[in-house]
Amino acid sequence: MLHVEESEHEYSARIREYPPRIKPSSKPFGDYYDLGDELGRGVQGVVYHAAERQSGRNYAAKIMHGH
Repeated sequence: MLHVEESEHEYSARIREYPPRIKPSSKPFGDYYDLGDELGRGVQGVVYHAAERQSGRNYAAKIMHGH
């Protein structure tokens, strides 16, 4: 025989908390990053090599098409 005891406290539904929405920067993208070569292109936008000016770190930046 199998006995299962349920605990409402242990198995209560968890409400997912979403992080606060990201506010757009008031400064242009170009103030922080230098864009390099195009890495790829798709339906939604173009991906470029981007270097952060402050740290020199390399990233891929997707620039979305405005529809």
